[in-house]
Amino acid sequence: MIGKVAVLVLIAVCWSPAAKAEATIKYNHFGPGMVVYWEYTAPEVDTMRLDFWSGDDIVFHISVHYGTQTTPGVLSLNSFLGGSWGEQEWHSSFPLAPGQRTSLTIVAGEDRFYITARAAGNVSQCEYRYRHQGPATEIKGSQGTQRVILGKVLTNYQPGRIVYVHGTAPDSGPTYTMIAVGEPGEPPVQDLAIAIVHQVTNDNVHLLSRNNNTYSRLTIEGRQMLFSAGEPFSLAITCQLYGFQVAVNGRHFHDYTHRLPITQTMTVWTRWFKEIEKIEYY
Repeated sequence: MIGKVAVLVLIAVCWSPAAKAEATIKYNHFGPGMVVYWEYTAPEVDTMRLDFWSGDDIVFHISVHYGTQTTPGVLSLNSFLGGSWGEQEWHSSFPLAPGQRTSLTIVAGEDRFYITARAAGNVSQCEYRYRHQGPATEIKGSQGTQRVILGKVLTNYQPGRIVYVHGTAPDSGPTYTMIAVGEPGEPPVQDLAIAIVHQVTNDNVHLLSRNNNTYSRLTIEGRQMLFSAGEPFSLAITCQLYGFQVAVNGRHFHDYTHRLPITQTMTVWTRWFKEIEKIEYY
């Protein structure tokens, strides 16, 4: 066990913004039920963009234009299919706040994307209909992106349900990787029923929870989590009446008792992985 200060430091590192560079996540099938959290500090001028790629097509394109002193900023949505752009959609109600932290949560529905934007205390919501049903396989945030976090919405969540995360462990870069199940909301501030943190530098594994910004005691396991750099992995989180069972590559790893109530709608988030093959929910 370690103290509260160490818990705060660890979780802060895991959710902390990355360097302000282009961010890319590969995912084999970004479709209905998937969610992306995108965060950046708004520039005074210039454009921020997030693209959902499928081969040479951009299934969904988001760009935030911060304009100039004489040109107002605006949010634009579009698709680039078969070598040409579609009809641009403009949303002037997007909360433009130069110099402020700005976040967008994008949820894929059956036939459209649902976008919620937050900046400087203001919230804006809009929708964008799919131009076609092809799933995205790569998500790219432009230069200046601080976080792109991939997740999946878990409906009717209850004991007996299982979440599988299949991916490839990073071979360089991040000091930590993290997979967490929490209540819906922005991942840096939402309550977490369980967070599984792999400390790459020493191969320690930490299990923790967060409830109303209060953290549980942290469990440290001084054994490998079976995440090998650059190698594929499969992690399963089974919700039971007493808590969670965690398994890696088909082998039981650890049990973790519930620290906060389970709600019917939860979200599983992945952080610091560059490639996630798929997230399954049964």
